[in-house]
Amino acid sequence: PGPIWTLPCNIELNITFAFGGVAFPVHPLDTNFGELGLVDDGGAPLCVGAFQPIGEAAQSADYDMILGMAFCECRRAVVCCSV
Repeated sequence: PGPIWTLPCNIELNITFAFGGVAFPVHPLDTNFGELGLVDDGGAPLCVGAFQPIGEAAQSADYDMILGMAFCECRRAVVCCSV
């Protein structure tokens, strides 16, 4: 497993990514995966961040994180097609 970002579980994050001048807000519930049994030095629960940092072994130094399903969750699209 690679590195993870953690955050206090009682924190609500407001995150917006911008690509080409278009803003894509992420719902606060989609910013972490929950406790998963982690605690900080004081014993308080830590939540695992939904976005993954790219590890040092990555093939490119041009990128900082993997957005993955946490980002796609808030970008749903409905496509209608007929057969």
